[in-house]
Amino acid sequence: MTSIRATFARSSAKPWFVLATALLVQWQFGAAHQTAAQLQTRPAPAPSATVFELAALGETQAAATAAVLYPQSFDAQSGQSVSLRSLDIGALSQWLKLAGDLNPSAQYPSFLASRIYAELATPDEARRLLYWIRDQFARAPQAHWPSLAHGVHLARYRLKDMTLARELATALRLADPQAVIPPWARQLEIFMLRESNELAAAQALLGGLIESGQVKDERALAVMVHDLQDIERRLQQDQRSMNPPAIADITHEAQ
Repeated sequence: MTSIRATFARSSAKPWFVLATALLVQWQFGAAHQTAAQLQTRPAPAPSATVFELAALGETQAAATAAVLYPQSFDAQSGQSVSLRSLDIGALSQWLKLAGDLNPSAQYPSFLASRIYAELATPDEARRLLYWIRDQFARAPQAHWPSLAHGVHLARYRLKDMTLARELATALRLADPQAVIPPWARQLEIFMLRESNELAAAQALLGGLIESGQVKDERALAVMVHDLQDIERRLQQDQRSMNPPAIADITHEAQ
């Protein structure tokens, strides 16, 4: 009892201490009993990479990790889950971009961008994310090719934007030959051309890819050569269907 009175006496001498304690208790109580309507959907603005790195005392790797963990955990607030679809994807993506600026070779920011946020974002926001993934891929192809390949899929089937899909697929095909990227990913543009019946363009690109020596695996190379032969056969069939033999030729063959 004496200690309680002593504490109260000390705190009475400092009214600000009582006020600060009361405010702290009120904040903790409110956070613990936050309602769904009070949950935030927009994160704090992302700082610049320079400011964030300084705050991390120059620990770039730690700063990049913190930048990506913040948006990843933003849907869990005060023990409650916020629907991902209700979150401000545009604002969250700024934190992913911050993480990418701090560590361009880190795969996780582009993975989250392609596999989660671009899947849920509005079409305009999704396009901005896919272009950002393409830029990250240009900086570190080997790290970001899976995200860019998924981005091709999103552009084609979710956004119905074949122009964007072709741009992203072209970036994969033209990537640094030294980057370890599977042949199927480099051929995505060729697959699209074949599906749209642009066989001559597909033939030219596939032939160039084979001749460039970018494909080292013999089995993958054999598959590509087989595909090239198949395209050539289809082109020949199309050519014959467009130029049917004359009646005199048919008669001659019949004789």
